[in-house]
Order: sequence, then structure tokens, then C-alpha cells
Amino acid sequence: MSGPSRLLHFERQGGAPPEDDEELTVLDDGSFSARRTIGGRMIGTFAGQLESTAQLDLKRALAAAAKADDLTLETPRHGATEVLEAGGRTLRIGSNEMPRAPWRALVERVRAMLTDEVVDAPAAAIELLADSRTARLVHVGSEPLEVDIGSLAVRVTRMSDEGGVLGRWNGRPAGSLVDNGERLVPTPRWVTAGPGWSAPIPFDHPLELAPGDMLQVWVDVPIRDGERERDGRLYVPVLTDA
Repeated sequence: MSGPSRLLHFERQGGAPPEDDEELTVLDDGSFSARRTIGGRMIGTFAGQLESTAQLDLKRALAAAAKADDLTLETPRHGATEVLEAGGRTLRIGSNEMPRAPWRALVERVRAMLTDEVVDAPAAAIELLADSRTARLVHVGSEPLEVDIGSLAVRVTRMSDEGGVLGRWNGRPAGSLVDNGERLVPTPRWVTAGPGWSAPIPFDHPLELAPGDMLQVWVDVPIRDGERERDGRLYVPVLTDA
């Protein structure tokens, strides 16, 4: 007996460093597998099952896209490229582009899945947790992955409640940079992150805080599953209360 067949496959690749390296596959029984590396509170691999309502929404969008022809829109310079394969048709566009119907609804649904349903089902992933004065990485899911905490870099931007930039700060783990004769470079230090793993990250920023300020927190950190290394970037917004 054959197993479930593939409904769609989506990839987002390239762009300015760290490059996007995202992937999502959905089968006709509602199961999915995915990889996230850029821009969210979690990065790593994910696997789960769509709820019935989400499956219906996706199948409606797929039905609309079945009327589409193959479509390619050139990716703007330095942008990431998305490739979506569904129903024997292929769409190739820049990640900041939005195609017209009948592709539009499916692209919106797939992009939303990567930020919503996918991160609720971590398999081997790390999550960024932060408040106004502390930050850490924690393992989520049931499977291990490798994390290069020696090459980790933190960036914090303080924003006013009106959206203005009030200050910036960058940090790295103590002793992580060495002189290679030309410039300071990070020294890789790979560790295995599994269930229960947690690691504090540099967060001794001097930014003055006021209630209502927003801290935008980015952490760049390489991750590795198997032999392949990927550049990851996590992001969380933090609303300050002090």
C-alpha cells in the first residue's frame, strides 16, 4: 500500500547574508515537515500535523492554484527566491513579491504556515527567549541538533513606542574573537543541543529603558543537522516595563 502523496513543496533560498534556507513539504494527509533558519523565534527542523481547518484552507488555495500556469517573476537583486511546486505547476518569485490570483492565496497560506503552524511543532530546534535584561537559547523538540555558540552574535535595537530608534548594541560571547593576523574572527565552538539544553547569551547592553520601549533582539548563530552547516538568525521583540 502506498503512503500519502505530496500536496506541495516550498523552498526559500538566498538573499543577503545570512541567506535564507527555508523548506516546507505538505502531504495529502495533512502531515508536514519543514526547516526554518531566518527571522523567527525558533530555527531548526519541524514536523507535525495540520488541524482540520488549516487543511481545508490549504486545499481551497490549492484548488485555486490548479487553474494557474507556471510563473516566474525575477527576484530583485540581493533578494531571496521562493519556489513553490503544487499540482504539477511551479511558481518562482522573490520573497518580497506577491503574485496575482490564482497563485496569490496559496502563496499567502504557505508563508503563513512557516510563521504559525510550523513553529508549533519543533522536532530539532532552538528558541530565543529574552526579556529586557536577559536572553538565552533553549532546545525545543525531541531531537538534537548542533549549535555553534562560539560564533554567536547578538544585536539589540531600542525603539520608542512611536517607532523611533533610541539606541543600538552588539555583543558576542567573551573570548569568542581571535586575531587571525588581519582582523578579529569568531572561534567556532560547536555543542550538541538536546532536550533540556539551555545556554545564556551575552545581553549586558547599556541601553537605558523606559516603560513602553520595544527592544528588537536578533541572534545570529550557525546550526548543523548532520553534516550540513546553516547560518541561522533568530528574532524576538521585547516590550519593556522598566
